[in-house]
Amino acid sequence: TGIKDIEVLITGAALSSITAAWLITITVENSKIKFDGALATILSAFFGLGMVLLTYVQSLNNAGQAGLSKFIFGQAATILARDVYITSAAALIIIVLTALFWKELKLISFDVEYAKTLQIPVTFTLILYRSLLIMTII
Repeated sequence: TGIKDIEVLITGAALSSITAAWLITITVENSKIKFDGALATILSAFFGLGMVLLTYVQSLNNAGQAGLSKFIFGQAATILARDVYITSAAALIIIVLTALFWKELKLISFDVEYAKTLQIPVTFTLILYRSLLIMTII
């Protein structure tokens, strides 16, 4: 878009995170690669792709990309009040959802098979767990 709009950057980060989580799941389910190997491979590939895209954006003659790497990798001096409000709202959503689904999240974190026997909606809870994890990381 040519500007450092936090909504656009967060949307892109969320989409790439969801894609990475999906690729990791597909890789583990359809190959002999274990979870840790799939995680390392996919995250390395996405980090490399991100660095290529960052280098490309920085090579453009566009003033909107100035300081983008500081924004992405973090620097307190680049935080705006709007960024704090958005981050606070996301943190509040994460805390509320974690509190509401604490029992289910705790159960699937330790034993998915046992959660199934207790009639816990495992698929929904796993999606919620991964979504909360993605929101926390972003």
